Amino acid sequence: MRSEIIKPSALPKRHGHILLHLRIFGLLLLFSYATAAQPLHLPATAGGSLVSPALRVDYSVGEPVATTLLAGQQAVTQGFLQPSVFDCGALASTTKLNLVICMGDTLWFDSVPLTKAGEYQASFSNQFGCDSTVRLTLSVRDAGALAVRNDQADMPKGGDGLALQPLNNDALPAQMTPTLTLVGAPEAGFATQLDSVTLLYLPPTDTFTGLDSFAYSVCLLECPGTCNTAWVYVAVRGALSEEIENQIPNAFTPNKDGWNDTFDPLEYLREKDAYYTDEQAELIVLNRWNELVFQKRPYEPWNGLKTGQKALPLGTYYYRLRLYGLTGVKEVRGTVHLLK
Repeated sequence: MRSEIIKPSALPKRHGHILLHLRIFGLLLLFSYATAAQPLHLPATAGGSLVSPALRVDYSVGEPVATTLLAGQQAVTQGFLQPSVFDCGALASTTKLNLVICMGDTLWFDSVPLTKAGEYQASFSNQFGCDSTVRLTLSVRDAGALAVRNDQADMPKGGDGLALQPLNNDALPAQMTPTLTLVGAPEAGFATQLDSVTLLYLPPTDTFTGLDSFAYSVCLLECPGTCNTAWVYVAVRGALSEEIENQIPNAFTPNKDGWNDTFDPLEYLREKDAYYTDEQAELIVLNRWNELVFQKRPYEPWNGLKTGQKALPLGTYYYRLRLYGLTGVKEVRGTVHLLK
């Protein structure tokens, strides 16, 4: 409830009196510490002065109420008894609001449903019965542009941990605030959220190699119901040495007898702890005339057929195994013999 200002005039310091005043939302409390409570005479008119031996109070609106709280203390309050007529020119107010809704949502404003961005205005009655104007600036955001994509990462065997920022490859609507939340534990290791954009992955042991994964969610702060979930795939691998490269099997027999039917160098590397996912690898095979006969990314083992399912003759072929890691691309080259 609002009240006009009520203020004490010159308040003399005498006989050890201490006067304190506290204004709380239109409520003025005046405390006079004296030896005995002094009554205040309440006039019938709504304007004038209240006088006691200890203080003088001028007022302009309403009729103050005097109450003895404790021995030697008096409180004078104003605003509880108000006249029936107000000066609305002085009491009218204007409020500005800036609100955001998502496309497809509805905001009700003065009993009118709003779905489009724009400037709106309405008048309401405040607590004094006077018109109060509200000016609304409404923004509408399109949350449909949110697209959260899976992430791939790699780290060395025995590493301390891997910090990831999965929002970097996600499509985020303009002028909207994404919130990142870890929602699924890794299958083997551990994950935690460091801050609003960073996740930390820890392998289960120092000797672990292989593929681990966990899920995260992205929501829009302006549209709390709009969320997408994606996965982080972490490949933990040992070092790929020249010795391992030289031991890749270099012959196969694609005769469909269920034994050594494909050339699969990536699987051999995985057995040696040099783990790469299919998405991180590409296999290219050339014939003796340097013609391309097979190429697959994501990786697939070679079954001895030319791309398009045409059988190839026996002979020696040349392969390139490209490995795409966070630190760059490594290419392993060699020869492979197609036998029957």
